[in-house]
Amino acid sequence: MPVTEAAMEAFRERLAKVEQDIAVRHETLKGISERLSKIETTLSRLTWIVITAVVGAALTFLLNGGGVHVPGL
Repeated sequence: MPVTEAAMEAFRERLAKVEQDIAVRHETLKGISERLSKIETTLSRLTWIVITAVVGAALTFLLNGGGVHVPGL
């Protein structure tokens, strides 16, 4: 069964549309990946800040007597 020129043109248009959709999706995913990478970096820095604060607070607590109080001494 021969393919008409109109059917072939419709196929070409659909193919071009699919290729365009794939290209747009690829760029969108690339942008999302970059944003997630930035979020991961920020969360990593925040985690280290919190860890440093907790360790600093623990050291300060220990150096200031550690909360141990012996009555009469």
